[in-house]
Amino acid sequence: MLRWVVTFIIIALIAGVLGFTNIAAGAADIIKKCCSSCSSVC
Repeated sequence: MLRWVVTFIIIALIAGVLGFTNIAAGAADIIKKCCSSCSSVC
């Protein structure tokens, strides 16, 4: 699960730098969902 979070963080950062704000926002939303599901499991 941590691998997915790191992957989406990288996607969000690259998309944000290149100006793809919709993609960056979508990736950030996925990161939030992954983090909330990880914290609820642990």
